[in-house]
Amino acid sequence: MGGDDGKYKREIEVEEEEKRKKLAKAQKLEKSWELMRICKEYIKENSKVWENEEEIRLQKRNEEERKMERIRRVALKKGKIKER
Repeated sequence: MGGDDGKYKREIEVEEEEKRKKLAKAQKLEKSWELMRICKEYIKENSKVWENEEEIRLQKRNEEERKMERIRRVALKKGKIKER
């Protein structure tokens, strides 16, 4: 009978350990999902700002290119540079 008690006790310990592992895994997965939700919300909130910033950078770049083109045309007219 003593051997059966030890075997039963070991089975209970194994089952409890498996439960702890499953619970830990479930908690880890829940934390991962929560982090994903937080990241998704952050991106959603900031994407408009980033789009606006990108649009502003593009406008500045286009403005700079137009400015350089005007300078190049004036220089061509004045004969300071030769056309390619």
